[in-house]
Amino acid sequence: MSMEWLKTAFTEPTGLQLSDIVVRLSSSFVFGLAIAGLHVWTRPPQRPESPRLGSSLVMLCVLIAVVSQVVGNNAARAFSLVGAVSVIRFRTPLEDTRDTAFVLFSVILGMAAGVGYFEVGIAGLAAGGLTSLGFRLRNITPSAGVWCLDIRVAVGKPVERILENGVASLMERCDFVSGSTLKKETLMEYRYKVVLKSGVTPLRLLAELGKHEDCQGVDIKQV
Repeated sequence: MSMEWLKTAFTEPTGLQLSDIVVRLSSSFVFGLAIAGLHVWTRPPQRPESPRLGSSLVMLCVLIAVVSQVVGNNAARAFSLVGAVSVIRFRTPLEDTRDTAFVLFSVILGMAAGVGYFEVGIAGLAAGGLTSLGFRLRNITPSAGVWCLDIRVAVGKPVERILENGVASLMERCDFVSGSTLKKETLMEYRYKVVLKSGVTPLRLLAELGKHEDCQGVDIKQV
């Protein structure tokens, strides 16, 4: 049985010239800037800007390019790297699937730059830019009037009374999404997806909810 695969797995990869390293890392930096720019450009207007994620996308693209050059064709080094990276735990969840897509976008283009597949990276950037255009078009299209409503009440207080007294007439639909406890189980938070009636503004809905004595807090944001 040939053991050639075992010998090649532990051999050192062919060294890169300094000029090649500079070109690849510079390309990954440019790709990262382009991805961060697309992320900002396609951001929904109701969401606050996240400069930390934009800078993270650039850095991630460069780091993946570095990792691709470190690993090269060495299988043993690749497995060692997987074990080292598995120790990392990400504590900041991504609330929007759009953010997750851009993180993957940055990883893929960083890998393409790291291995020198610049044509693939440029083509991927163009394809990703056209695809992300859908986010942009969705953001400038008039909203259908769907809102995410969070209502906080004391434990034991029925939230239905709040929604019925003078509030139900302002909404076309009110669908329950989730519920949870807050502040050491002294408050309950209920989340609904609501569709306001024509002519009803979110400020009016907030004002009506705030009048109810059982309401301990309310948040509303556009979906």
